[in-house]
Amino acid sequence: MTEAEAVGKQLESTDQAPDGYWRDQLQSALDSSIDELAAIESDLTATRALRGNGGDDDEHDPDGIPLSSALQLLEGQKVRTLNQIRLAASALEDLAQGRHGICKKCLQRIPSQRLEIKPTTGTCVKCAR
Repeated sequence: MTEAEAVGKQLESTDQAPDGYWRDQLQSALDSSIDELAAIESDLTATRALRGNGGDDDEHDPDGIPLSSALQLLEGQKVRTLNQIRLAASALEDLAQGRHGICKKCLQRIPSQRLEIKPTTGTCVKCAR
């Protein structure tokens, strides 16, 4: 069996995957995002502390980026991660209600290939465009 055939067979099996499979996938995504958020918040706290101790370097720093830029990047990462947490929690709720894998716009089944790539998705490819 070729690698492509093996991947295809695995994806076919997720079409009939029990809720436990998707619960594990979604819980893993949620846990990972929560861990990521904790790390980002730790970095934000450390960066703010550095800035509060007179380390405000909004001028060009040849050894790194200004603290204001670092704070902006971290805040952006925090917003993205909070959104990922919201999506994972919503997908877990959908799973509990029997709606996971159903497009929220057209109510058609979301292909397993899309769910394998992005288990928290709530839309099919057509509706996501």
